[in-house]
Amino acid sequence: MKATSILALASTASAANVAIRAKRHFETESASEVGLIAKFPLDIAALEQGALLAAEPREFVDAFLKEASKKNLAALANIVSIADAVALPIGGAVYFPSATKATLDALEASTVVEYIDLNAADFTIPEVLKGSVAQEEDAAKNEWGVEAIGAPEIWKYSTGKGAVVGSIDSGALHTHEAIKHNWRSELGWFDPYERSALPRDTSGHGSHTIGTM
Repeated sequence: MKATSILALASTASAANVAIRAKRHFETESASEVGLIAKFPLDIAALEQGALLAAEPREFVDAFLKEASKKNLAALANIVSIADAVALPIGGAVYFPSATKATLDALEASTVVEYIDLNAADFTIPEVLKGSVAQEEDAAKNEWGVEAIGAPEIWKYSTGKGAVVGSIDSGALHTHEAIKHNWRSELGWFDPYERSALPRDTSGHGSHTIGTM
């Protein structure tokens, strides 16, 4: 399916914004080339409106972005070499794997590009530390919240057996595995909103928290 209306390039009177690290690369690094990502302005309103009206929204979006990418590359061809440029339609961008300082300067001065940055994938893989696996693992530590309320200080006095806990949350599903054998029947819950015949949970969050307790 082809998009019936394509508004690929949004006009802009200002030059492209460049990430500081992209500028600094050519000032501080010895490499004369680097991978750059150039992002184009896109008419998001037209994209969303077209998708809403289209019989096949996904196909419309795909066609819209690909057509925009094609027009953007054509516009860039008048500014820099796009021989090795890689179009990234889904991101509204193009990747230059071997961009030079001259490429960066030309892209920055153009009104076609909106934003320029280093390619996030261009990073050094950290060295993997090698060594023998520890035979013994450190004893599990308490979560910070457990320590914050002073729970460890009273553990020596009680195991918690027979304690009654409660919560005010989205509710509690009485058939939940952690609840169904423990909830206190008719005197153990209150639903002031739905007034349901049995405990229920509108989102699942309350069942999770009371079940954990």
